[in-house]
Amino acid sequence: MTHPVQINPRMLSWARETAGLSVAEAAAMLGLKTTAKVSAEEKLRQVEAGARAVSHGLLEKAVAAYRRPLIAFYLPQPPARGDRGEDFRTVSGAVSPRDEALLDALLRDVRARQQMLREVVADDEDARALPFVASARVDEGATHVAACIRATLGVSVADQRRAKDSAGLFCRLRAAAERAGVFVLLVGDLGSHHSDIGEDVFRGFALADDLAPFVVINDNDAVPARAFTLVHELAHIWIGATGVSGPLRGVPENAVERFCNEVAGEFLLPADAVAGLAAARGADVARAGADGRGRPRLEGVPRCRHLSSARERVAFRGGRRGAVPYVCRAMADGAPAGPTHQGAGRDRAWLLHRSTLSAGRGVARHRAPGAPGRHADPYQGRPYPGRDPYRSGPAAGRTPTRRMTL
Repeated sequence: MTHPVQINPRMLSWARETAGLSVAEAAAMLGLKTTAKVSAEEKLRQVEAGARAVSHGLLEKAVAAYRRPLIAFYLPQPPARGDRGEDFRTVSGAVSPRDEALLDALLRDVRARQQMLREVVADDEDARALPFVASARVDEGATHVAACIRATLGVSVADQRRAKDSAGLFCRLRAAAERAGVFVLLVGDLGSHHSDIGEDVFRGFALADDLAPFVVINDNDAVPARAFTLVHELAHIWIGATGVSGPLRGVPENAVERFCNEVAGEFLLPADAVAGLAAARGADVARAGADGRGRPRLEGVPRCRHLSSARERVAFRGGRRGAVPYVCRAMADGAPAGPTHQGAGRDRAWLLHRSTLSAGRGVARHRAPGAPGRHADPYQGRPYPGRDPYRSGPAAGRTPTRRMTL
């Protein structure tokens, strides 16, 4: 005969609620069955109220379903919520309770790893506090903090340009951060695809600690965005701001998030990388460059086939510098990466040559809807069949274009 488990039934309701599960969802996960006399949901309510005994088998299922250690159910009272740092996201209200519970479980797991690692490091007689953690202030400016991060990592602008692609750049930056003493994790679930946490829930988070600082990057996010997220979270470490960062949707309301975005932009695309374009404003693009073929050189732009979230930030940063006269529509509403002219009137579609962008350069061209002669557009600005409206070149079909000025 099995004896019931002697626990506080309030621990079961606390564990279920913090797991983001309803009574019906939890009853199904615990394997409770509906009978002629009582439903599965009512059985769970009776268990949580103390009116029905808790068996060992049910408790083991609760451990797995609620993602809590067994010892937690033997506590006399539900514990206070642990320190998770500041929530820098602007979409926390739009996230489902289940996704919030998954993120909270991931935070608990990483916190536990950090505490164990910190104890191991602290036991080492040669352990020294990392001098760069919380060594900077927001009022020192993004340029200064980006320079401090670059000096600590030992990654120059030339090293960035030598990266084969965005994945290679991320690997280079990750290795440099780990050599400096920052533990970088690439994780977006709790051990299986059933617990995937989307990039709309969190893009990364940082745990600032002078012995064991951690940076976690959501591996469900796009690969080209990881380098930006890594530098963004490193900026959190440098200013000592522990917390969770969400997706980039427009300009963040939080001042710390805006600052860390600026630091990441300054690191990945330094001011001197677009200095040449700033002087070319008002000049014909065909005569503005210095590469021998009449094209402006845009150094430091990551190589890729399409403009991705990383490119959106580069274009946004170029616009902030006054060097590129457009901002990306995707910065505002998440539309496909197609920049929009800042001038008055209707939107104008801008194109970047894939061949020159992959070589670190860019040429702006504008399709002229309704223009006569060789610039005529028979589709009147509608998407051309069988082509990407934000690409140009041989693979994109013949698109009537004319050169514009910066």
